[in-house]
Amino acid sequence: MKKKNTVCIAAMCAAFILSGCGNSIPDMTEQEQKIVAEYAANLLLKYDKNYEVKVVDTTAYHAEEERKAEEARKAEEEAAKKEEAEKAVEEAEASNAAEEIEQTAASIEEFYQLSNVQIQYSGFEIYNSYPEQAEDVDLYFAIGATDGNKLLVLNFDVTNVSGAETELNMLDTGAQFKIAVNGGKSQNALFTLLPDDLETYQGTLAADETVKTVLIVEVPTGESEAIESIALTAKSTEDSAQFKLQ
Repeated sequence: MKKKNTVCIAAMCAAFILSGCGNSIPDMTEQEQKIVAEYAANLLLKYDKNYEVKVVDTTAYHAEEERKAEEARKAEEEAAKKEEAEKAVEEAEASNAAEEIEQTAASIEEFYQLSNVQIQYSGFEIYNSYPEQAEDVDLYFAIGATDGNKLLVLNFDVTNVSGAETELNMLDTGAQFKIAVNGGKSQNALFTLLPDDLETYQGTLAADETVKTVLIVEVPTGESEAIESIALTAKSTEDSAQFKLQ
């Protein structure tokens, strides 16, 4: 009922406007008639309580957008952290491979606490197989290079300096050796059954006697032709020491 009254009031207002102050309705252009009609419609909406201006609440929308933006930011941060960590690992590995070898013990015998002998590096040789002459040792003990590689044989002179007969058992020391060539990655000396393998040598040395021992590692054939530096790492169960051989 109230809505009908409101419509009537608006219609009366419109009629009043159209009639002006006199009794006759003035002549108006089409444009003027539209203006009056719009004014009457606005009056109708103004006094109609059932009409409400609807305001859209965008709070939830903005909250969702902010959440998505925060998730994207966190994902980017995690990806950046992961990339940075991987890069740090790569740099550390490269640094370890290329770093200058630092001598942390005076000698191999000092590191393994061998008081009666002196162990001295005396150079290297390149072989396809070792020993080169099969008659030098039982064929069972011989070792050959794999395809595309050569054997790098490091020579060490072990001398009894005690002035009396002495026994040397490198197995008892738990000796392990790693070798790096031309600043590359260190690799374990090959395990062999050779009687002159320094890593597993066992024997009795007379006073002032010198025996020749070896450590062997494989290197690519191309690299074997241009060996500029050799680094040796001596390891025990608890410690390690590095030696720059050349």
